[in-house]
Amino acid sequence: MTPLIAPSDRAYQRKVLFAVEVLDGVSLARLTQGLRVTASGLAPVPLVNRGGLFIWLDDGKAHGATRITVDPGRLPYAGAIVNMPPLPSTPSPEQRLLRVQLAPGRNY
Repeated sequence: MTPLIAPSDRAYQRKVLFAVEVLDGVSLARLTQGLRVTASGLAPVPLVNRGGLFIWLDDGKAHGATRITVDPGRLPYAGAIVNMPPLPSTPSPEQRLLRVQLAPGRNY
């Protein structure tokens, strides 16, 4: 008798275009709740992974963002606008991560 071996499915993989880490400028704690993070020229809503990074996926169409905007909403921080450095054709994981430190606002 020949054993039956079912074909295995290919694993689902996501390719990250780049990620943004938003930090409290005083405590350096990672911020995820209550923020609106946008990237010019890309999908309006990034994914937020379990580690607290705002992630944009590479869908093959996007060429990258030129500016990242962090709106703290009602949180006690000043907003931030950061120019995104151009990514090389094959960026390393470190080059795909942008860290943004938010300065404390008046009501911090």
